[in-house]
Amino acid sequence: MSIKEFKGVHATLQEVTFKEFVESIQNQKAYHTVEQYNTQVGYGSPGGQEDNKTNSDNDSTYIRSVNLVDELTDLKVMGDLIDGCTFKTFPYDHGMNDRVEDAILESVENFGIPTHLVKLSDKTVAVLCKDDFIVRRLTDTTGTLIGYAPLRNIIFKRFN
Repeated sequence: MSIKEFKGVHATLQEVTFKEFVESIQNQKAYHTVEQYNTQVGYGSPGGQEDNKTNSDNDSTYIRSVNLVDELTDLKVMGDLIDGCTFKTFPYDHGMNDRVEDAILESVENFGIPTHLVKLSDKTVAVLCKDDFIVRRLTDTTGTLIGYAPLRNIIFKRFN
């Protein structure tokens, strides 16, 4: 599978290898061995919360998560990055590119424009937004990869 097959209307995506993508991710200093973050899992009722009303079950829903900051290896970085993605699997046929583009467009409409097209293997390509990932490091070699908007980041796997 050529990575060019997935360009279509998304010619603005920067084509990179996995290593180049990871090296381009913003780094921050970690101050603890456990990093906490929120993940939004629900959007609440249409229109949001009314003024002067208390919170209710119809408000946006968040899950509080933690990541242990540990040694970054290529395998760990790949695993952490994959954890922050949505998977789409397609059989190889003539309509596959259209279905991939439809999925990308749906993600763009809901979550914004991705920035990178990353070839993970011969049959797997990822459409990722670099701004959604951050590496927190205690030292130059220790850190954890955190993804903030996983629904926008999609990994496409082809099977035939």
